[in-house]
Amino acid sequence: MPHATGRSLRMRPLLLIAHRYLGLTIALFLLVAGATGALLAFYYEIDQALNPRLFKILPSTAPSLQLQEVVSIVTRSYPESRIRVVSLKRDFDQSLRVSLTPRIDPATGKPYPQKVSDIYLNPHTGEILGERNRDAFKFDRLHIMPFIYKLHYSLHLPGRWGEWLFGIAAMLWMTGTLIGFYLTLPAGRHGKQSGATSLQKPRRSWLGRWRPAWKIKSGASATRLNFDLHRAGGLWLSGVMLIVAMSGVALTLGNEVFRPVVGWFGNITQDRLEVRTDPEALPQITYDRAISLATAVLPAQMRGMRPVSVRHLPAQRTYAVFFAYPGFREEAFNVGLERLYIDSSTGHLISHVSYLNGTAADQFLGMQFSLHTGQMLGLPGRVLIGLSGIVIVALVLTGIAIWLRKMKPR
Repeated sequence: MPHATGRSLRMRPLLLIAHRYLGLTIALFLLVAGATGALLAFYYEIDQALNPRLFKILPSTAPSLQLQEVVSIVTRSYPESRIRVVSLKRDFDQSLRVSLTPRIDPATGKPYPQKVSDIYLNPHTGEILGERNRDAFKFDRLHIMPFIYKLHYSLHLPGRWGEWLFGIAAMLWMTGTLIGFYLTLPAGRHGKQSGATSLQKPRRSWLGRWRPAWKIKSGASATRLNFDLHRAGGLWLSGVMLIVAMSGVALTLGNEVFRPVVGWFGNITQDRLEVRTDPEALPQITYDRAISLATAVLPAQMRGMRPVSVRHLPAQRTYAVFFAYPGFREEAFNVGLERLYIDSSTGHLISHVSYLNGTAADQFLGMQFSLHTGQMLGLPGRVLIGLSGIVIVALVLTGIAIWLRKMKPR
């Protein structure tokens, strides 16, 4: 097929230029995402090591407080905030985390200033162990990991500008990765061979000509070593980079891009929540009652699950109760999260958005966070993501070095 081969050879210089300038365009985003992502793969371990007083409590055989008692303590202590999420403790020596959001100031009609976003309590005594504002622009040990987390997906830009920019960068990254993979493929057949030359030097197979792209040549010059590191590193990591970039689009441009695209290929179950008139409406049933009612209507095949968090949605007059199996996002392929919505006035089940019984599109959407963080494969997956972050930084730096060398006058 000489015509197809010639056309592909003519395309390669254009694709090389596209790959080069796509990489330069998103270089800053990749440097930030790679460096911070390597740390975020072990977010909780690092955060707990830096701030043990927030997370660890003395082991106790005493029963935990009723959740409503915890809610009362928090409400009294933080009158300008309302509870957004209660993350239920997993182990007997762990604290209970409660996330807050500002209430509406009746004098101004606007939310109160956000001073505290997370508080940590002893679930047995109700003692407040500590607090912090995850959105604070601080670099101390209390805020360093939340600071890195927000830097990873938004660069600390106001509103959603950072998320949108990172989402666009992730789409460009997917395109650049696919082009880079294509450029590692053998360019085409060698020139014509005939007679003795053909007998003396047999033509190598396609795979034989592709094999050097996967290797780093030993004893090579610094320029060749830099090129091999860029090409081989990108080739070995291309699958991981595509998954991380794709899931990055899902986490930053989910409603704008990712969900509509997934919706083209499958059916997505909607939450079916109705927005009510009073965004500050108080619930008529307690948190404990909501969890109990949600547990009672959980399908029989999911009875081994346990509640991992509960969220109050006042504008919908609803509790969202989340269930998962023990070892959720710690063991490989344990990523199923069930969402049950309970009416906070009547206690009736409003909606059940299921991962295990959901459509293929529901399950695909539900696994994006675990794919992005490596939790899909448990600890080995997180190690892979951590190492990949370091390699991504190296790919950016070697790519810039290649571009600078190309820009030098010959």
